[in-house]
Amino acid sequence: MLKRPTAFALLAGILLSLFTACGDGKTPPPSTSGNDPGDTAASDSSTTGVYDTIKHDVYYNDMDFNVLLTGNSIHTPDDFTIQQTGTVMSEAVFQKNSIMADKYGVIIKAMTDFGSSNQGETLMRRANTAGENDYQLCILSGYTCSSLATEGILYDLSEMPNIDLTNTWWDQTAVRDLSIAKSVFFITGSLSTAIDDFTFCVLFNKEIFRSKINDGTDLYQLAREGKWTLDVFQRLCSLVSEDLNADDVMDDQDAYGVILWDDELLGQMKAGGEKIATVNEEGLIELTLYSERSDAIVNQFVNLANSEYAYNFQHRAGGSNWANMFNNDQALFLMTMFNECYRFRNMDTDYGILPQPRFTEDQEWYSPFAVWHSAFICVPSVCTDTESVGIITELLGYHSEEKLIPAYYDKTLNGTYIRDDESSDMLDIIFHNRIYDIGHLYRIASLQESITNLLRNNKPTGLSGLYQSTKRASETIITNLNKSIEKLKSDYQ
Repeated sequence: MLKRPTAFALLAGILLSLFTACGDGKTPPPSTSGNDPGDTAASDSSTTGVYDTIKHDVYYNDMDFNVLLTGNSIHTPDDFTIQQTGTVMSEAVFQKNSIMADKYGVIIKAMTDFGSSNQGETLMRRANTAGENDYQLCILSGYTCSSLATEGILYDLSEMPNIDLTNTWWDQTAVRDLSIAKSVFFITGSLSTAIDDFTFCVLFNKEIFRSKINDGTDLYQLAREGKWTLDVFQRLCSLVSEDLNADDVMDDQDAYGVILWDDELLGQMKAGGEKIATVNEEGLIELTLYSERSDAIVNQFVNLANSEYAYNFQHRAGGSNWANMFNNDQALFLMTMFNECYRFRNMDTDYGILPQPRFTEDQEWYSPFAVWHSAFICVPSVCTDTESVGIITELLGYHSEEKLIPAYYDKTLNGTYIRDDESSDMLDIIFHNRIYDIGHLYRIASLQESITNLLRNNKPTGLSGLYQSTKRASETIITNLNKSIEKLKSDYQ
């Protein structure tokens, strides 16, 4: 979860770091700049979030620290490899890795394999079978993590020496929502921006909004006040639908209220606070798929997604280019992820960014992410030096929070993704309110696919029947999953 200091503090920190970089876009010379947690942070945890558990008085004499980075998307962020791109993010990675090398004698070596055919799961199983400690830290696909966790191939981070999951560089919502039987096998936080990049957002075309919406609606103000809801979103979408070329066929040559994709149904359920499964107060998974609220969300969103003012590009033959459509001012809204926003950096028309709409005004904000695209932080269970790995992982977390996260905000705020000051307020809502669905990550009874099929097959009232037909099998799977995790937990005692 991104933690955002004040915008002025962030930008000041970024500008200070950039003043030390070469002006020609080349990689700057090695630097030992950066705050030492031993100098100020450990004595002032109230302002820095650093606690007494972090060990800063260590030096490892140029020890290689191997990080395996994989993910289903070719666009999975690499926050460990130094790249000479001259961007604020590449500079931040350079600074973080340099601090680890200069101050602690830790040489970061990253191996990457991104794409739907990535070998992350295969490599981890192979290393586990051979008992080989090839990688000290891993960033793996969310689905890979859940598969490996139940087989004892990932280390229980709650039991790892020198890792304190209460530190601020760990996403505390993830710690809570992904902890089963008090075990945490994979997590996210400042070390990796993968979850941030694959978090859902809603873009809106400002020119279309000005021309079509003349009732005084202020989208940013609605979001600030918690009034940006699915009802409002649907009403605005319904005001835009036009056969631009007058051929009596609504296709990718025409205008729509919203462009969306199949995964948005699950995203909207989570934005309404609904999950396939939840970790209960006893620390065990329970099925929470169906309620009157989840049924109402599915009903409304499936009807919206299959209306004449919605364009679902995954349902269209010929591979229509949804990005071109939004670039060409053919949609008021685009439901997407941050990782896709680079496609609009040269868009002529200004656009703004909003969170996924709430279901009702009286709920909290919940910010979903694309689980198939996601990648989480974990440690192989064959780790042979848990003391050092724990220390180094915490130091990476601290310095990533210090260097990487401000850079990510700067990249997002200053033209790559966002074009206006108002949108920057939306980042706080989006990144501070993540929601993690354990049932989706563990693919319980493939319910995530069955729910998505309700949208694909235009079955707005289908959730109740789906729940009834899968309830018994789902609960059996959950019972076995809980038992497996509890057994793994006992192995650490």
